[in-house]
Amino acid sequence: MHMSRFFCWCSAILLGASLLSGCATPRPVEEQPLTREQLHAFFQQAQDPRQFWLTVYGSDAGPVVSGGNRLHANRFATAPFVSSRQSTLPLINIRSRHPVEYTAMLDTSSRASWVDFETAHAIGAIPLGTPPFPMQAEHVNDTNFGFLSAVSRLRIEDLHIDTALLYIRAVNGPLGALIRNYPSDSGATGRTRAANNIDASLVLGCDFIKAFAFVQIDYPNRDIIFSTTTSYHPSDKMLVATLPLHEKDGIFAFRGTIDGEPEIFLLDSVGDYEIAMAYPPGSHARRVSLGDLSFSNAAITPIKDLHLGLPQYPRIGRKLLSRYRITIDRSNRVVHFERPDSSEGG
Repeated sequence: MHMSRFFCWCSAILLGASLLSGCATPRPVEEQPLTREQLHAFFQQAQDPRQFWLTVYGSDAGPVVSGGNRLHANRFATAPFVSSRQSTLPLINIRSRHPVEYTAMLDTSSRASWVDFETAHAIGAIPLGTPPFPMQAEHVNDTNFGFLSAVSRLRIEDLHIDTALLYIRAVNGPLGALIRNYPSDSGATGRTRAANNIDASLVLGCDFIKAFAFVQIDYPNRDIIFSTTTSYHPSDKMLVATLPLHEKDGIFAFRGTIDGEPEIFLLDSVGDYEIAMAYPPGSHARRVSLGDLSFSNAAITPIKDLHLGLPQYPRIGRKLLSRYRITIDRSNRVVHFERPDSSEGG
């Protein structure tokens, strides 16, 4: 596609997003659409995915990419939480080829991984095209588009991720809704806004996690473990439940029941709630059962109050998840829930 046509096509997408934003919830003042000059310079850098040994397929849910997030065999990394000691939010530090650290949020309810515009430039993210590969986040209410890009290398501790895939949010400013930050006049309560005062430059979603043999979020001990090829074997003593791992719209999910009614739950590692549903049967669920794991009298928050997308699926948030060490075992397609070993501290 000729560059001028490419530029006009992308301008139309971003103009449409801006018009949608004007009709929806007001954006934070620090969040502004890209200027025409910035947009032009951004897409002048676009490169063919084949130069990175990537193959991009179209789908109803957006681009599907093979060949990205490449890992070396038999590597591990343990990344400590960098959120405050009072928080269970899974924030970690991540680097590119240079030693500057950026804060990344591990979000198991996000299909894709995201980066803000400024950080994308700093870590050398290259947009892929032409034509470009746009995506709009569905797991949260966000009218802004992101565009698929490749980063030659990301690092978590000493573990390298080559040709990392990220969607560059085409907005000047922070990631906003993608890190659950909303403007003060959005209708969110003061308590919710305080809980969601998050500072992260990247979101690592399910596409990123799927590259690993397993990823373990150890909430009580405040770290995340990544394994590139070695499988995980839970402790018989600490294991609470092992659930088959499903996917809905590319997002991790598992089957369970709410008050006896069957449901498919999304796993929301960052959600500041217990249970979220579009149409709650009441303020609390008498019992939420996930195989051998169950919760009694779990508080239910309407999804619309949390500005979340995909309302057809109830979610389990970190106010319940943070009691456990949770291992997403992609090699065996299961999720393990373990009680933390108190001897490890945390």
